[in-house]
Amino acid sequence: MQPAAETAIQRCLLHQSATTDPAGEAMRVATAYLVLREQLRSFEVGHPIGSHLATLLERHARLLDLAVEAVKPVDPTRAEAGPRPPDGLGPVAGQLVSVRDLLRRTVQIDDRTVADLPVRGRL
Repeated sequence: MQPAAETAIQRCLLHQSATTDPAGEAMRVATAYLVLREQLRSFEVGHPIGSHLATLLERHARLLDLAVEAVKPVDPTRAEAGPRPPDGLGPVAGQLVSVRDLLRRTVQIDDRTVADLPVRGRL
């Protein structure tokens, strides 16, 4: 989802998209992050990495919300310009990749680390 989030933010930043509505796409990706966060919480992961991962997913969704706010039409009666969208996911993206890599190295399924398992049939 991270590439989709980055693309949606960039489209909002540029205010242009020939094929899709940038705000609509950003909202769809943000919703997907929040659904994933809720699914993670439903697993009741007792390890601190679970709450850290949920926080990172929430921060991704918040950046997308900020991008959507920036492309909403500005009220012409207000003197100030609308907010500027974020430049991208920034450090939050790197933190999420780090958590993913940590999980790949440390989580065991069928007595093997996740990094050693084929993806097919596991997702």
